[in-house]
Amino acid sequence: MNTMYKYALYTVVFFLTATGFSQVKKEYEKRISEADFPAEALSLISPFKKEFNRLKYYKEFDGDNQSFEAKFKYESSHYSVEFNNEGKLEDVELKLSKNKLPKALWEAIKLNLDSNYERWKLEKLQCQYSHINNPKETLEKALNKTQTKQENYELIVAIKQKGKLKKMEILFNARGEVLNRRDILRRSYDFLIF
Repeated sequence: MNTMYKYALYTVVFFLTATGFSQVKKEYEKRISEADFPAEALSLISPFKKEFNRLKYYKEFDGDNQSFEAKFKYESSHYSVEFNNEGKLEDVELKLSKNKLPKALWEAIKLNLDSNYERWKLEKLQCQYSHINNPKETLEKALNKTQTKQENYELIVAIKQKGKLKKMEILFNARGEVLNRRDILRRSYDFLIF
């Protein structure tokens, strides 16, 4: 890779990193019964329910808002389906390993992390199917693992910066650009080894 190309690539990564804003994630969840889950959300899940393993329902709080989430296993993959307080679909997340990502996408993500943090360790990676038009179609795309250019990728990353350890949630688009990043308040992650 020639020097000019490297310089241009680092400039792009720096610019994209600077545009991603940072927040703090103070989210916690509580397991609930199916009866406490919103009816509209249940109506989306019900046609598929027999095919899901270990289906569990949760209520999530982030300090300001409340949402609902159904978590399950389908065809050896882990999913979470998130709904707003009224039971309307927000997104479907599919847990992935990094080797399931297109190589160019993983390289862009890795370059971004290497450029911004002394050390980092990937703890969790999810493909996020955001709901746009049809909730059933969004869920079916996620269950079929249909990839388009609209998916986002959510990473939970343990980082070490200036001698301090912390966890972050970083959202990338399909081009490897940072859409959002936020610190995750930790209970006790000082045991993390890099």
